[in-house]
This record gives sequence, structure tokens and C-alpha cells, in this order.
Amino acid sequence: MANELSFRPATGEIPTQPGVYRFLDSDGRVLYVGKAKNLRARLSNYFGPLNSLHERTQRMLLSASDVKWTIVDSEFEALQLEFMWIKEFDPPFNVRFKDDKSYPYLAISVSDEVPRTFITRRKDMRGVRYLGPYTQSWAIRETLDTLLKVYPVRSCSSGTYERAKRQGRPCLLAEIGKCSAPCVDRIAKADHKALAKRLGDFLASGNETYIEELRGRMAIASETQNYELAAQYRDDVSALEKVLERSALVFADHTDADLLAISRDELSAAVSIFIIRGGRIRGNRSMVVDLELDRSNEELIEYLIQELYTKGKRGPEAEIPKQLLVPVLPTDQEQLQQWLSKLRGSKVDISVPSRGDKAKLLGTATKNAEQALHSYKLKRSSDFTARADALAGIQKALRMANAPLRIECFDISHLGGTGTVGSMVVFEDGLPKKDHYRRFNLETADDTESIYQVLLRRLKYLTQEQSEKFSYRPSLLLIDGGLPQRNAALRAVEELGITGVTVATLAKRLEEIYVSGQDYPLILPRTSEELFLLQRIRDEAHRFAITAQRASRSKSISSQLLEIDGLGEMRARLLIRKFGSLKRIRLASVEEIAQLPGFGPKLASVVHSSLAETEIVTRATRRRTNLVPQVIRGAMDSARKPELLVVTGMSGAGRSTVGNALEDQGWYVIDNLPPQLLGPISDLFSLSKATLPRIAVIIDVRGGEFFNDLLANLSALRERDINVQLLFLEASDAALVKRFESVRRPHPLQGEGTIVDGIAAERHELLTLRESADIVFDTTELNVHQLTNRVSDAFASTARGLRINVMSFGFKYGIPADADLVVDARFIPNPHWQEELRAKTGNDHEVAGYVLAQPGVAEFIENYTAALRVVLNGYRTENKKFATIAIGCTGGKHRSVALSNKIAEIISQEQDVKVSVKHRDLGRE
Repeated sequence: MANELSFRPATGEIPTQPGVYRFLDSDGRVLYVGKAKNLRARLSNYFGPLNSLHERTQRMLLSASDVKWTIVDSEFEALQLEFMWIKEFDPPFNVRFKDDKSYPYLAISVSDEVPRTFITRRKDMRGVRYLGPYTQSWAIRETLDTLLKVYPVRSCSSGTYERAKRQGRPCLLAEIGKCSAPCVDRIAKADHKALAKRLGDFLASGNETYIEELRGRMAIASETQNYELAAQYRDDVSALEKVLERSALVFADHTDADLLAISRDELSAAVSIFIIRGGRIRGNRSMVVDLELDRSNEELIEYLIQELYTKGKRGPEAEIPKQLLVPVLPTDQEQLQQWLSKLRGSKVDISVPSRGDKAKLLGTATKNAEQALHSYKLKRSSDFTARADALAGIQKALRMANAPLRIECFDISHLGGTGTVGSMVVFEDGLPKKDHYRRFNLETADDTESIYQVLLRRLKYLTQEQSEKFSYRPSLLLIDGGLPQRNAALRAVEELGITGVTVATLAKRLEEIYVSGQDYPLILPRTSEELFLLQRIRDEAHRFAITAQRASRSKSISSQLLEIDGLGEMRARLLIRKFGSLKRIRLASVEEIAQLPGFGPKLASVVHSSLAETEIVTRATRRRTNLVPQVIRGAMDSARKPELLVVTGMSGAGRSTVGNALEDQGWYVIDNLPPQLLGPISDLFSLSKATLPRIAVIIDVRGGEFFNDLLANLSALRERDINVQLLFLEASDAALVKRFESVRRPHPLQGEGTIVDGIAAERHELLTLRESADIVFDTTELNVHQLTNRVSDAFASTARGLRINVMSFGFKYGIPADADLVVDARFIPNPHWQEELRAKTGNDHEVAGYVLAQPGVAEFIENYTAALRVVLNGYRTENKKFATIAIGCTGGKHRSVALSNKIAEIISQEQDVKVSVKHRDLGRE
């Protein structure tokens, strides 16, 4: 394979001096930049046998067509040149860290004649001094509000400042002592600038030097009997102490340091950065990176230092502290220390803390890095590009004609051969299609026979020309199992004469895949996107099967217990919770049953004797008592079925607002309904002769048992083909905290802890429910009126057909949480680099013309809108009313805006489709 690298230079041609090398592709694009103490020794490692190199290194070499190098005088110069070229060329195979979110900074416009302090998430403004980053915007707002009492620096906008200057009258902040009013010359501009500098110095240092200085002034004022001035100094000292109390004191020696921790796996790495000034934690942030090449932790730390402290396109470099605390020393420690010291203007030390408080804090930072990596991997599973790669990988691995856009997975669950249940889960475009999930009650306990029966029952609908149920043809049938399960599935497919469907099984032991037409298993790479997706689908089928089997078993046991005189639902639950099964309850003694709350010796004796009767009598009794419910259910199933919307989500995210908005739109709204009543309520409305309403049920889900009941009842309703959708309301932690504090009430789950503790507990409780939701509304940036309008757009009773919201956004600000489909427009050349287009937006015809005229864009729009028509037809079939298509580019200003407008124009021509366009991030830059 080494012969494939035609650009390999002769070993003798490569110099042995220090230098920097670049791998380039056939178009001259720089793919990778590296440095070496000895260029010949380093580059020789790349040109050995390819199969001995890491997989990602092989991919880089096979993409390259040339290698070039530059000789320098020292390792330090090599380090500097490497950093400079990485920033200039942005090579795709170099380590590129990115923030896992944007962080708020406190900014001071020091270059202005009258400096202004403000809070921003941008870090690319010139002449601005940045303090932070901070984890929560509300926390820095409170800090700034306190500091303005001591350092009354201007915080108003330019418009407000100019208006006050023209009118000769300051704003309210000046009247309450939080602004020194430079607009009306109450303070000289030079003095105001010095005041802004002192504010920045205090926040940057975080030490008590300024407080001690104020205490000295207070003492002097008191000695001279200037008590009013002494009282003012006293209040300033109190305010500054309050600010410092909000930052945890970590080190008593007033350490100035940045602490870097790292967590990684084979494909990704995350780092957590703690910013320590004056011995206190002044801020922290997390960054993540996809590892294109195999890199050690030492190399990752080196590249992280480069990313943090090199001035780049996104703004000025971070403030360089006296000390960097790292988990491992970087590969070129001495050169890095020399480089950082040169940038700082004084010595910088890089060290590994081995014991004491610094080592303990490193452990805390490592936990933060682990959490950041976990969150990043969760986001990856919902990433559009990753899903597309996975589906393409499955198509190639299984040798399918087309990508498997609809995958149906089946699993069997039973308990000791009884209560056998088959599950069917559906994934479309790599995402779960919850309302297409089905479960099958079976009589046999044999796995292969169960698979055969389930597929017969499911696939027979493909042979019917008009079938509302199971009408979609899957591209791939995935079975949880091995070769026997695959053969059973093929038998069902062949008997029904189904063609054009691929059958595969995925076994747990070695994750081997058996495909139709091959008796030898296929093994996918452990870290591949395609195996990741197949595992997720298999695990979801397994979870759904177990949940269905448990619900069926619990229902069966409860029905038998409720036949006993004197035994109600609550007591039946106590018996099930204590003993677990009907067999164990029969084996329990009267004394053991009598010990349960609400049970006495008399009732325990009745329960014991009733369960001791023969199974023949029990079965006959059960048939008689179930006769009437079966007749009623049959009548209800044949009746009309209402439209049902279940609204739940985070406390404080706007459930009440959504309920009021739905009621205004003509929905029949029921608040705080127990999940067990969802079925009966639906049945009652179905039998009504009045106009069939649309029902919205607001449910507050907090307890675990309550939560399980909701999922089980939703599943039961969907089995009966009732049109039920689950709407989940979401909001960020900061938004929820602010809302609870504004109404001065605690979070219902915080207990003795804080509001943040309650929010974290509720998120954990509702994680599965959120993943099961059909619609997610993120209300973080919405006020009451905006949320009401959002509900009206999505669920208005006068709406006909399908409402589509086409939204442009910037990836740098995050993917919209409520997007149904996401399009990445970053493959289009960026108009930002065209000088004449930079200041314009995608709404301008010059930018739109440039974007739409790029090679491949017209073909992409044609293919994507054709695929959208198929998706929209599917939405109509399942009676979906609202969908959001999110189209993103880097900043949400040029490409995504132009593409959103064009796609909206095309799909608006579809019948019964109403299209709205929103440019979420336009104007943020």
C-alpha cells in the first residue's frame, strides 16, 4: 500500500534540521500542518506501510498529493510558524477545538472616549477589554449591578448616551448612583476613563487590594470626622466583598492561573478550563474537538494552549496568566513557556499539580470535561451530518440500492415463557418515529417463531393496496438476534412475496450483522457512525419490548387482584410492589400480607384464600368480568377518534401559557389530568354525538411511577390508532432560574437544595420523555406573547393543511432545539469573503444571486425539495400540522438566509402548505 503514495519524497531529500511541514491535496489546499525537531525522522513515520498507521492518518495521507517543508533555525521558531500557519490555513486534519456553547463576557469599551461596560457573548470587537467568560449571564448581571455602585461607569447604549447629552439630563441610573453621568459632565472624561480602568482591574485581579485601599480611606475619613464619606466607603467595601463572596476562594496565595483538564475517547475529546485570578475561580468554559488524527494527551494540551492564546480571526487572544496547570506536560514544554512568556512580557510556568488544593481542583475540572464530552456525544446522535453519514455507511455495508431512510426494528420479550410481547420501532432519516411504534401480543415463547409471527402480521399490510395502518414500506428490517432470527424473518418475507426489503440481524455478543443472502456475519468498525446508529435502533427496540412486556404483566396481575373483594387499586399496587408477581403473592403467608399498610389480618386472609383457589375458577371469573369491557371497547374502537395533544415539560417552561393559547384556538383543554384517564377521556369524546373536539391535556410529570404511567398510556392510545401527539416544553437552566426567581417561588423538586438542584433533578426525570416527544418547543428566548403566537402558528383551529416554518440560523449560536429537519449550507462558498458582499445579508439580491449561482447549489435545491415533497406527504398521512425546517451556515447571515428564502418559495407552491420564514440569527453579528 505504501506504493500508493506517489508523492513520497526520497529520504535523502528530506533535511534533518528543525522545521514545519505541510500536506496538500491536488487543489493545493493545506490538509495538515506539523512541526518537527528533525524533519527527516518525523516525515519518515508517515511513509512506512499504510496499514501500520492509524486509520485517520491513513485517510489524511490518501487525501494528500504533495508534502512541503520549511526549515527554521530553532524548535521555538518551528513552534511559532506552526501556530501561525494553522491559524492562516485552518487545515481540516489538525486538532481544532470549538466551544461547546457561547459564554457571556463582561466587556469594557476602553478605546471609547467615554468607556461603556456591557455584557456580550461576542469576543471579536476591537478596542474592548473582556472579563470572563462566565457560566451564567444572570450571575454576571448581578455582579455588574453591584459593582456599579462602587464604580459608576456608563452602561447605557450609544443612543441613550447621545440623547441624554443633547437634552442635558441624565438617565435614571445616574439618579440612583449607578452612573457618574459623563453625558452631562458630572465627571471629567479622563476621570471616567480611569474609573472604568479600576473596574476592569478589580475584576481581572479578583484580590482584596482595592478593598484594603478603601478601608484605609474609610479610616482616614472617620478620623477627620467626615462621617458621610466614611459611610460611603463602608458601603463600597461591603459591595466589593459581596462580589468576591460569589467567587469560591480556591487558593490562599492569590494564585493567577488557568487550569486545563481533558477527557477523551477514540473519536472526540473535551477540555474544561478554569480561570483563576487572585486565588478565586473567575470563570470556566468547555471546548470539544473531533480527533481527525491519532493524538496523545500531551499533543492535545499543546494544541489547546495554541488555540487559547493565539490571536485569530475570532478576536483577541485570551489573557495569559502567570501559571498554566495541566494534567500532562505538553510535548514542547520549554518552547511553549518561552512563547507564552514572550506574549505576556513576563515568565509563564506550565506545570502538573501533584497534590494539595491544585490537584483537587484539577480533579473537579476533569469531571467537568467528562460531562462536556458526554453532552457532545449526545448531541452527535441527533446531528444531521452524522446521521447522513451513518445511513450512507449502512447502505454501503449492507450493499443496498438506496440509503435506508426507513428502518423498522423488531425484538421479543417474555418472562419465563409467559406474557410474550413483540416490539416494532421505526426510525426515519436516522430519528425515531414514535407514533409508528407498535407492540404485538403473542402466544408462543419461542424467539424465532415469535419473530416469524410478528413479521407476518406486520408485512401483510404491504400486500394490501389501501391500508392506513403500516402503509409505509421499510427499506431495512432489523432484528435483534443472530442467524436463527434472520432465517425466521426471511421465511415470513418469502411467504408473503415481499421484495425490495433488506433483512438483517444484529447480535449483541460481537455486534455481528447477518444479512439476507450471506451466511457469514459482517463486522462493522466499533467506532463507525453506522454501527452507532444500528446499536441505538436495536437498543430502542429492546427498551420498548421490555416496557411493553412489563406493562402487560402488571396489567394482568392487577386485573386478577382487583377481582378480590375489599381489594382496591392502591392495595393491589402495594402487593405488586412488595412481592413482584402473582406467584410470590400466592406463596406469601397471611402474616406477611397483613404487615402491609392498609392490610389487617381479615383482609390478608381474604387475599390469601382467594388466590389459593384453582386456576380454572380464576380464569372463568376473569372471562366473565372482562366481557363487558371488551364489548364497550369494541364499540369505542369503531367510533370516531379525536385528536389528542398531551402537553408536558419543564416546570416554568410555559405549560399554562400554552394551555391558555390552545383554549383561545378552540381546543378543549384539561389541566392536571392523571395519565390513567387519557384512554377513558378519549373514549368518551369518541362516543359523543357532538362535533368532535380537539383535546389538549396538560400533564405535570414529576414522580417516577406517574411518569411510567404516561408513557404506557400513550403507547396504548397509539396502538388503537388514536391521533395523539406529545408536546414537550423546554428552556435553558438560566431562563428557568430567572423565571422562578421573578415569581419568588421554589422549584417543586428542589427540596432543601437550590432552584438549580430542582431543575437538574427534573431534567433527569424527564430525559426519556423528552426523547419520546413528537414536538419540542424551546421557550428560552420567548416571552408570553411570543409563545402564544408560536402556539397559534402551530395549532390554530382554523389552520388547514400543513404549516411549515423555514428558519435560517448560525451554527455558532447553536442548532434550533425544535427543528424537525436540519440542513447544513456550509458547503456553499461563504460570501463573507467577498468584500463587496460582506456587509450585506442573504435577503439582498446580490448575495442571493451569488449563493444560488454557486456550482451544485441548483442541483442540491432540486434534490432536497424533491425529498421534502416525499416527507410532506408522509406528514399529511400522519395528520401532522406543523414542522420546522432549519437551514444553517456559520453565522446565519448570508448562505442560510438566501437558501431558506429559495426553499420556502418552492415549497409554498405545494397544495395545502402554508410557509413562514424566520431568520433567527440575522443581525446578531
